[in-house]
Amino acid sequence: MKEQDTHVKAFFDQSVYWQGDIYKAPDNLLAKAVIRRKIYAMQMVNELADLKTGTALDVGCGSGVYVVELAKMGFEVKGVDISDVILEKCRALVEEAGQSSRVSLLPGNIEQLPCEDEKFDLVLCIGVLGYLLTDYKAIEELRRVMRPGAHLVVNIENLWNLSDLDWLFRRKLRTVLFKNSNHVMRETQPHTMASEWIMKTSPIPYRHKAYNLWEFERLLKAYGFERVDAMTFFFPMRILRRIKLIPESWLDSLEVLLERVLRAVRIPYFSYSGTTYTGIFKKMSLTTLLLWFSGLQLELGDLIDF
Repeated sequence: MKEQDTHVKAFFDQSVYWQGDIYKAPDNLLAKAVIRRKIYAMQMVNELADLKTGTALDVGCGSGVYVVELAKMGFEVKGVDISDVILEKCRALVEEAGQSSRVSLLPGNIEQLPCEDEKFDLVLCIGVLGYLLTDYKAIEELRRVMRPGAHLVVNIENLWNLSDLDWLFRRKLRTVLFKNSNHVMRETQPHTMASEWIMKTSPIPYRHKAYNLWEFERLLKAYGFERVDAMTFFFPMRILRRIKLIPESWLDSLEVLLERVLRAVRIPYFSYSGTTYTGIFKKMSLTTLLLWFSGLQLELGDLIDF
């Protein structure tokens, strides 16, 4: 097991918070975002007219809140997680919900899933990719276990989110001016970036990355995934919360309203300006892929002729 995987597994083995307590603390900003993440992801699944039941895989199933929800919807669900401790928490939640007959749980890594080829109609990958050093093998594995026409729900952190733009620009400026500084931003892949400084000073000894959303969507398209729906959410409004002139409940309501408006009305950049991104993608069939590649070749031919 790679060093990164070892650190990530150790963190989740020891984190009572991520083993289920996070869903019990709605007054916490992170908890509010995680709870809304579940609401939006399941809303996207429910809006799929051509997917009501079937087989589902939750990669990085955590404490089991998605597994239970999918089982209650009628899916036959498999949950996979790198942490044995979290799998036990997940199993307890499944049993408590009376869904054991519909759910199977296995230890596993997203880069080597313990699943058959083209097995699932729906795959969830919520908050997992950010913990990997690179995404390519994981995306290949997700595609491998999905049937043609199956759907993938993926959640990642947004590098270019509105709340952190000032921080990002300061780090990029330091990267240009002080190339040997510990504060510089490092590109881990063309579509992601991580901070060496955060990794060195954080008590969590693993790298975590954020994503250029537009490049990430292009990457998934190159792997044969067609975007069906996507949104960003979580606008912390840190300054307003810090001065405490507006009630917290009002800020929560304003944030949810903003998220819904920006999902319904597509505004360049701002619709992708939240801290967290959730998208749903459809695995293209071979015929669709061939048509897409043919169209791409025609576009490239036109550019060359021009």
